[in-house]
Amino acid sequence: MSKAFNDMLYIFGSIAQGKSFKIDDIDDFETVLKVAKKQSCFSVVLDALKESKFDLSEETYKQMLEKSEKLFYFNFGRFIFMIEIFKRFEQNNIDYVCLKGYSVSNIYANPFSRISGDIDLLVKEDDEKKAIKILCEMGYTLASRRTEFSHHDRLIHKIWGELELHLKFFEDDVSNIWFASEEGKLSIDREPVLTQIDNYKFYTLKTNPQLIFLFFHLAKHFVSGGLSIRAMMDVALHIKNYADQIDFEEFHSILKKSGMLTFYHAVLNFMIKYCNFSETDFPYYVETQDYLIQCMYDDLESGGWIGTFKSTNQMAMKFYAEHKRDSIKYEGQMTIEKNTFKDRLRILFPTIPHLSKKYSYLKKHKYLYPFVIVLRIFTFVFKKNNKSKITDDSVAFENDMSRIQIFKSLGMLEKNFDYEMNDRK
Repeated sequence: MSKAFNDMLYIFGSIAQGKSFKIDDIDDFETVLKVAKKQSCFSVVLDALKESKFDLSEETYKQMLEKSEKLFYFNFGRFIFMIEIFKRFEQNNIDYVCLKGYSVSNIYANPFSRISGDIDLLVKEDDEKKAIKILCEMGYTLASRRTEFSHHDRLIHKIWGELELHLKFFEDDVSNIWFASEEGKLSIDREPVLTQIDNYKFYTLKTNPQLIFLFFHLAKHFVSGGLSIRAMMDVALHIKNYADQIDFEEFHSILKKSGMLTFYHAVLNFMIKYCNFSETDFPYYVETQDYLIQCMYDDLESGGWIGTFKSTNQMAMKFYAEHKRDSIKYEGQMTIEKNTFKDRLRILFPTIPHLSKKYSYLKKHKYLYPFVIVLRIFTFVFKKNNKSKITDDSVAFENDMSRIQIFKSLGMLEKNFDYEMNDRK
C-alpha cells in the first residue's frame, strides 16, 4: 500500500463531503496530487489547499491555488455554456437528460470542483439529428457518429471539449448481457426530473434511476478495465445525500438479480475504510470480507480504467458476457436501431472511421475499404466457435485469470461458470 495513495483517498473523501480533516504526517502533497491526477479526481483534492497549506513553499502554494481557480472557472464556464445548450434544446422541443458530470455536481460540497472530461447527454432517437444540428450551430464539430457497436455520437468544441450524445444508457451487450437479470436486460427509467444548482435548472434522472445508472456505470468500467474512485464517490455521495428518497428494496433487488449486490456492499465498505465515510451514511450497510476490499484497493492503485492498467482485462469480461448470454438465452442485438433501410446498410457497411479502429491500415489506405468488407463477411461466415480461446501472452493470461477470480469472489459470476487453464489453446 502506498501512503500517498491512502492520503489521496482520505483527502478526496473529506473534501468531496465538505468534512474537515487532519493528516499530521503528510510530507509530500505534490505526490498526492500526482496520484489524484492519475485517478481523475485532481480538482477535488486540490481544493484541500483552502484548508491546509501542507508542507509547500509559498511559491508552490500560490501556483497551486491559481491552478485550482482556473479549473474552477473553466468548469463553471462550461456549465453556463451547457445551460445555453439546454435552453436551445427546450426551445426546439428536444427532451434531454444530463448524465454523470454536472448531474452529480450538487452532491459535492463544492459543486464545480468535480470536473468531468466531457458532457454526457441522453436524448430520444427521434431528436438525435436535430440535437446534433443545434450543437454544431453552437460551435461543436461532429467527430464521430454512433455505429453498430456504440451508443453515442461524439462532438468536440474547441473551447469546452468533448460532448457525448447518448440514445441509450449503455451499449446493448452491456445492459443486456453484462448486467442481465433473468429478464435478460437492465431497464432504467429515463423520465427526467428538474434539478437546480444555484439559480440554474436542468433535467437529470430521478433519484432511484440516477443511483441505478451511477452504480452500473461504475460496474461497467470495473468489469471492462478497472475501478474509478470518482465513480465510486458519485455513488457514495448520492446515497448519503438522498438516503431518505431512495427505494432500497427496488435497488437491492436489481443488484441481486444482476449479480452485483456483493460488489455494491464492497464499494461501500471501501468508502468507509478509506474515504472518511461512516456506516450511518449508508442504510442497510453490510460488511464484506477484507479480501474483497483489498482486491478493489489493488485494482485502483494499479491505475484503474483511467491509469496504467494495460492488461487484457476485457478478455475476462468477454468470457463472462458470453456465459451470461448463454445462461439467459439472449439473442444479441446491435446497439444501433435497425428501423430504416439506411440503418441496416450501416450495419452491413460501417464507416471507415469505425472500421479503422480494428483495421488500422484503413486510416492511410481508404481504398482498401471494399477488401475489409469482404474480409468481414468471410470471417463471419467461416469463423469457428472460439469461446475458449485466449491470448498466448502469459502475463496477459494471468491478469485475465486474476480478474475472473475477483468477479467470482464478488459473486458476479454464476457458480457453474468455470474457466480452466486447459481452456487455453
